[in-house]
Amino acid sequence: MLKIRLRRMGTHHAPFYRLVVSDSRLTPRGKAVDEVGFYGEHFVSAAALAELLDREARPMRAVEPAVRAAVRPTDLAVGDVLPIRYAVNSDLSVSCEAPVRIIDGVVRAVGERAVIVEDPQAPAAGFTDADWRLIADEFDLTVYPTGTTYFGEAADLDGNGRVTLVFTPEVNALTPPGGGRINGFFLLADLAASGRQGGAGVPGEDGATCPASNEGEILYIGVADPTGEFGSPFTKAQALRAARRTAAHELQHLLAAEQRVVLGSQDFGAVEESWLDEGLSHLAEELVGLRLMELPQGQNITFDVIGSDRDRLDIFNIYLIPNFFSLGLYMAAPGIAPVLAPFDPGGLGSEQMRGFGLFFLRWLLDHDDGDDPAALIRGLASGGGGSSPSS
Repeated sequence: MLKIRLRRMGTHHAPFYRLVVSDSRLTPRGKAVDEVGFYGEHFVSAAALAELLDREARPMRAVEPAVRAAVRPTDLAVGDVLPIRYAVNSDLSVSCEAPVRIIDGVVRAVGERAVIVEDPQAPAAGFTDADWRLIADEFDLTVYPTGTTYFGEAADLDGNGRVTLVFTPEVNALTPPGGGRINGFFLLADLAASGRQGGAGVPGEDGATCPASNEGEILYIGVADPTGEFGSPFTKAQALRAARRTAAHELQHLLAAEQRVVLGSQDFGAVEESWLDEGLSHLAEELVGLRLMELPQGQNITFDVIGSDRDRLDIFNIYLIPNFFSLGLYMAAPGIAPVLAPFDPGGLGSEQMRGFGLFFLRWLLDHDDGDDPAALIRGLASGGGGSSPSS
């Protein structure tokens, strides 16, 4: 079997705050936030779990896309049931030999690039049909094209041309009451070969397999849980805002991993170190936010530009404000911040690391004088010229 371990990330240790931009005050952890405020709510959470296959499991190259079988239906419709293997234990370990649970996910929306699936165990007071449609449309029109422009194409292991966003309270359950929130994650295990007939995941040495793998592009995202049935209370408004940002963040992790492991010449041990990988995902949040605000990358943006438009302000608060908070934590103590950490240090250090990572990437972009700034970021995400997918 392929051995899999899940790195414990700092988000579940980090405090839970609300950031009020108008007067720069922080309210203590666990305080309720307004459903919708003029300046919006802010969670100090990276919405990511990092995971790696053990380095001794050296996968062979996956089969070419042209001969991959569609292991997930391509003609999905709202209301269909899509089984998803969920492999994360409550202690954040990954069960590779057998899934922890099979989620019989109900399809809530189908887009050109996204399939939105809801766990039937999610609390009843969840998203509406309009909410599901918003998530799917935003992913199709902005998140996916922005992600693939800056971080490379998806491998489409499952042959359906889409990324599956699984909304499940299993994610909520990873956040203890009153603790820092985990909004979602991507699992490298879902790129591994399962051993099932027709699959196209990446096998390990001697054909080793991971039966719990979904062999496809999967993002796991938390659900609305106002009463805290599965973890820390999470209102519908909070969950929707977090889900939109999380989709952009986690898509980068997925794309970068597939560029190296599936489409490139590397193996599972070549996933980027935490400081840069997380920096790239936070950059993805910013780039999606800028595109939604219809503002170009590289332009100086003043508060007058943001504050004069309510829609822009709301997008700014969802996609960019959390990153300014992490940057502020880094700038408050740059001499002791763990800026180049190969593993996520957790807690305050995690936020400082992420703030630096985004700051560094933003600096690179601002000083790039080439015709295609996105090419610089694609090179970083894919691991450089020696490991990028062949043209």
